[in-house]
Amino acid sequence: MCENREALLQISQKFTEDTLKCILKRASGSDSIELVDYEVTGSSIRGGDSFLSTLSRIRVEGKINNTPHTLALIVKGLPANIGRRKTFRSTQFFRNEVVFYNKVLRKLMEFQEKKKPKKSFQEIPRCLYALADGENDFVVMEDVSISGYVSGDRKEGQNLDHCVAVLQVLGRFHALSLAMKHQDPQGFSMLSASLEETYFSHELKGWYSGQMKRFCNVAMDAVSKEYPNSIYEEKLKKFADDTLYDRLVEMALPKEPHAVIGHGDTWAPNFMFRYEGDSRSAPVGTYMIDFQLARYASPVLDLAFFLFSCTTQELRTTHYQHLLRTYYQSLAELLQDLGSAPADVFPYDAFQKEIDTYIAFGVGFSLESVPFSVMDEEETPNLDLIEGDKAIPIEQIWHVHPIKSKKGRLRLADNIKFAVDNNYI
Repeated sequence: MCENREALLQISQKFTEDTLKCILKRASGSDSIELVDYEVTGSSIRGGDSFLSTLSRIRVEGKINNTPHTLALIVKGLPANIGRRKTFRSTQFFRNEVVFYNKVLRKLMEFQEKKKPKKSFQEIPRCLYALADGENDFVVMEDVSISGYVSGDRKEGQNLDHCVAVLQVLGRFHALSLAMKHQDPQGFSMLSASLEETYFSHELKGWYSGQMKRFCNVAMDAVSKEYPNSIYEEKLKKFADDTLYDRLVEMALPKEPHAVIGHGDTWAPNFMFRYEGDSRSAPVGTYMIDFQLARYASPVLDLAFFLFSCTTQELRTTHYQHLLRTYYQSLAELLQDLGSAPADVFPYDAFQKEIDTYIAFGVGFSLESVPFSVMDEEETPNLDLIEGDKAIPIEQIWHVHPIKSKKGRLRLADNIKFAVDNNYI
């Protein structure tokens, strides 16, 4: 196992065979374990973490109470390239995710277990180990791909069945926060305060504002080509002015009484789907992954980012109100099951007000996510070309160009059209 032992240390100097033994204990719930063998391989997974992390797979062979046991793991570690780490602030994102798994999610699940709902929230793969010290960070998750789960497609807009599946999961996830805040406000306050804003903060404006200007230019190009000399150009120009980042910061701040612990990065690759048979049109199971942008804010931020990053104009035009009701019904059902009346905690008219107040966040964040979603693989930057151990402006390595295809441009331009037509911007 010498070669694999070195592979563990390449993930993190604090990832050892003792770590794997601990993972076996946590996964099985038994202290009677034996580590027999393991294999570390690279991963072809690409998604929201491709800038912030490296990804590996580990297949563990062990014994639990003398019975053979196999465990499949996905491991996220810090990039070896120090300049890349610092440019994309990887350690801050890891710190936030580790807090989410080790503290926030654990307490939310403990609260749920006490309430014993009929259909408990279980739509996050188990985190079996998470460490963040700023140098040796890593997160170990169960690999649900062996159960047939595959990542959502970032390039194509999601169909109705996938959107319903995602919004039901988001509604149930947000219900945990609302119920715990209602029934254990002091305990919940400690959880919400432990998360940090990793993307939209006044302190981060210098890190992101240069890149945001480039995304705004890409959006203007798309709207100008697809809807020339229209009100959509005028509205986008006003929306995407120099104050946009500051306005997104304000929307990302928690406002009571309806703020929840949210996912923060709800684009398609951060959802995994399982299907029956050969058809992939309708998922029968859905997981959420990757919580490095987890934040305490309006639940609409997660909802809005998904709707403007992962749906097409045709689907929104036909099913928008249905999707909003799907989300709210899912939230309300688990909220009621957890012992809090939706009419008291988060009535539908309050949800509608949150939509009106915060839906523009999804429009603003989609100026980044849509160009990245429709980007061809060969256009994605090689971040390990960053030289030295200093951070560089992200726009120097993450080059953003006007969207080449009409279909891709419409994904972005139609976001603006939909937002303007509905008086969201």
